[in-house]
Amino acid sequence: MPIRFLVALLTGCAADDLADTSPIELQGEVPSDLTAAELDGLTQDFLASGAAFGVVVDPTTGDVASFANLDRSDNSADFSQIGAATCLDCGGANATCTGPAGFTRQIQVPLQRNTGSGAVDVVYNGSSNWSPTGQSCNGAACPDPDVDATGGPAALDVDLLGSLNTCSSFGVFFDTDDTVAAPTWPATTRLLACQRNGTGLQTYDDGGLVHLGSITVTLAGVTVVGCNGLAYDPTEDSLWGVYRDDVAARHLVRVDESTGVLTLVGTLSDRIASIAVDVDGVLYGDIGDGGTNANQLVVIDKTNATTTSIFQFTGGNDGEAIAYDPRDHSILRLSGRLGGNVVQKFDIATRTGTSPEVPSFLTANANEEALGVTWNNTQFTYTNLDGEFGEVGGGPGAFTLSIIEPSTGTPRGIAAVP
Repeated sequence: MPIRFLVALLTGCAADDLADTSPIELQGEVPSDLTAAELDGLTQDFLASGAAFGVVVDPTTGDVASFANLDRSDNSADFSQIGAATCLDCGGANATCTGPAGFTRQIQVPLQRNTGSGAVDVVYNGSSNWSPTGQSCNGAACPDPDVDATGGPAALDVDLLGSLNTCSSFGVFFDTDDTVAAPTWPATTRLLACQRNGTGLQTYDDGGLVHLGSITVTLAGVTVVGCNGLAYDPTEDSLWGVYRDDVAARHLVRVDESTGVLTLVGTLSDRIASIAVDVDGVLYGDIGDGGTNANQLVVIDKTNATTTSIFQFTGGNDGEAIAYDPRDHSILRLSGRLGGNVVQKFDIATRTGTSPEVPSFLTANANEEALGVTWNNTQFTYTNLDGEFGEVGGGPGAFTLSIIEPSTGTPRGIAAVP
């Protein structure tokens, strides 16, 4: 169990007296060869360094105490520590610090991303009896831990690499940061639309929504009768779709927009009505009113089409349509028709949603059921049950819907693409 303590604790104060005021959270085992005065000095050096994290290690026994500076409100910029650190090559054969590798040590610290994007980078702020040589993640280059399989905060083990000056306990202070800028959503030039009923895949100019052409989609061994969702994946420069067959099953597919060939990933277990992909490549689905788990937002596994529920939407009546909003890393949801329309947002980072709100209707027929929606460079474009393109304007507390252009056929899923 982590405990909070002040430097004074190391010289005899009771932990219970300090628990509410301490700036340091301690996890693990304090090396027994350190005197109270030595550990007192080490923690004072840690606080003075301004670092967010620190470890103190006994290389002969493997005892490791890790501490976090709770006064660092950002807790090392983008990451927080979620468990006790360990020494991977302390004790045992290395207990006497002999041999070619006798003075090298690898300390593993479990971290979790809170904000930001990009591969983790360790910044060493100071050390005692230790010379840092670099970092790794389980012996390899550190990945970009933006999200886990469900789109939530990702965890990873970061290894601090270095060598000892003497075979006695040592301390390391460090921060973490990003090595690359956050990914950005690409500018788009075209709008692709799949048909609610039928096999047409339409292409439009995404500026004036001029119809540019159409191809027919095919799925080997399956009679395609219609589409429920389409979404562009910026991490793969690819297109995902949800298509229905003649027995009402819904299939997750990859879509080749140049040939119309659909590649089956898997059959979905519930009635996904709309899909969206975020900037990290996480695929989301919104379950329609006829589904077993109606109006749930789910993460869809891109390897086998299995789903994990992450949020329950509320409000609206007929129709579900979702899209990724790159401006605030959220999911936009449209639902309802003929005055029962609502707009709702889901914050991906915090896993929270706004209350559904009724938008203002700026043009006639703007309150018809939305079938699909996509981010289109500067605004959201949507399609409705009457075969029209519309625009979502405003923002939380002041959303608006307006009709801007008739479409060809009745598009269900739409995706703006580069």
